[in-house]
Amino acid sequence: MSGLAIAVTALGIAVIVAYLPRIVASWWVYSAMFTEPQDGLDSLVQRLDTPILLLLVGLILLVPALIAAAVTTLVWVHRAGTNAAALSPHLRPRYTPAASVGLLLIPLANLWFLRPVLEDLCTASSPYTPDARGARLVRACWATTVVTATVSLLGNLAMHGISTQLYGPGRPVDETLNTWMATAGLAFATVEYLLAIACTVLFARVVRHISRQQAALLPPPGAQW
Repeated sequence: MSGLAIAVTALGIAVIVAYLPRIVASWWVYSAMFTEPQDGLDSLVQRLDTPILLLLVGLILLVPALIAAAVTTLVWVHRAGTNAAALSPHLRPRYTPAASVGLLLIPLANLWFLRPVLEDLCTASSPYTPDARGARLVRACWATTVVTATVSLLGNLAMHGISTQLYGPGRPVDETLNTWMATAGLAFATVEYLLAIACTVLFARVVRHISRQQAALLPPPGAQW
């Protein structure tokens, strides 16, 4: 169980690290296009070579990291649910381990189900005493995840709406508007990135907390109950 918890944490960090080149490259492109003097198309293309390569490298690293992190997290949820049922047979969880995994795969709805799934795991992993610390960690993790998803959804919708209004058919291209939109978009992407870091840190703490609770109560491999 501790090995899975370490894997979930490490892959979460890997996703954050893999996403960082995209943020760095985006600001690099912004600097080349909007803050440096424009001295010809050839010079601009040359300045964009390195950040575009960095964007490509970040994408190549990010996709497998995301897939591995998602799969490992779902495996951890199923394993933790199975262990929790063995530790607290007197409790009736809201969802079976398989159902928990399935609910977390539903887009948008998984934001709602994340909290009860983690709460059940915390409660059942501490059958003898209330787990106040685990409950606080779950609430903080869930709240941060909801805030991050809300900011991402509403922010992207707002940016799309503004872009449509400013750059609709027949609208003249304004250099000031271009700069403003690029600055706002990058600032928004950076805020999203920082919120994602907070979500990753809090979720890793929840995973490690539950895993430690279970490891302390479960018998070692090969031992008899």
